[in-house]
Amino acid sequence: MTKEKKVVLAIVPSPDDMHTAVVEFDGENPKFIQTGKEVHKFQDRAQQTDNISVAYEIIASLIKDNGVTDVHILKAMTPRKGAVSPERVKVEAAAQLAAKHAGTNDELVAPQTIAAHEKKQAKGDAPTVDQELGERFSSKPKRLAALIALKGAKE
Repeated sequence: MTKEKKVVLAIVPSPDDMHTAVVEFDGENPKFIQTGKEVHKFQDRAQQTDNISVAYEIIASLIKDNGVTDVHILKAMTPRKGAVSPERVKVEAAAQLAAKHAGTNDELVAPQTIAAHEKKQAKGDAPTVDQELGERFSSKPKRLAALIALKGAKE
């Protein structure tokens, strides 16, 4: 029995930008899909409505152009001091709306889930996302987006 191909879009939002990664998995070999742009900078924070609209359009386009079957979004967690950025939460909502509108599955991924996987990688109990995808991710947010997409694709 052949496993269905999954194409996962992962989104790591922040108040100022959004990192994305697309991973395709056929049951055997995960593949990082180059989308042309993995970091999407937002306008001035004063332009929140425009930023949310742009985020929605980018996500909807990525879903359509790459045949995405699942969207995984890194969930905002309340820090020990302070509050979650309202801009970040709005980008999460835009991602969920774009996924629902496109008829794809969406899931909020808890940072603790990713942290546990990163610990396994640090101990050498699991290959790194760079090793599994044969890519070198230049920043932590890019690597995080790729890890979320890879983990989602293998579920």
